Amino acid sequence: MIFSSIKNLSENDFGQKYMACATEFLSTHNLDELPLGKTEIDGDNVFVNVMEIESVQPSEKDYEAHKIYADIHIVISGTESIAVAPLEQCVLKGKFDYDTDFGAYTNPGKETWVTLHAGDFMVTPPSDAHKPGCTLEKSDSKLKKAVMKVRVK
Repeated sequence: MIFSSIKNLSENDFGQKYMACATEFLSTHNLDELPLGKTEIDGDNVFVNVMEIESVQPSEKDYEAHKIYADIHIVISGTESIAVAPLEQCVLKGKFDYDTDFGAYTNPGKETWVTLHAGDFMVTPPSDAHKPGCTLEKSDSKLKKAVMKVRVK
């Protein structure tokens, strides 16, 4: 996992061409100006999904993980708490959907929480299961975020 401010993104070298493409896009575009939904950047290699959601209590979400893409979670407005855990500590619930590169997983015994504020980002590679879209506050709240999908396999 990588956690930092979006302002520092161009200083991070992720060491692969699709991450470089993602970094360049994030450094030169205002995510708040993108339409809701999917914006292609480099076909199926790099794209971003912008969404407005209600954050929920952690008990309402499963962990998720991917095999092909790393996720770059960027908060545009609001606050989001995301739990992360090593994928090997989680158990797949049902079947992994290779068409959507998505699997739902059980909560592991050990997890780490990161809270993102507007302008913060976090990278979750396929080795990390993650539980996005959560709040650790007593009530749910509105969240606008972008999830950039970056092919790593």
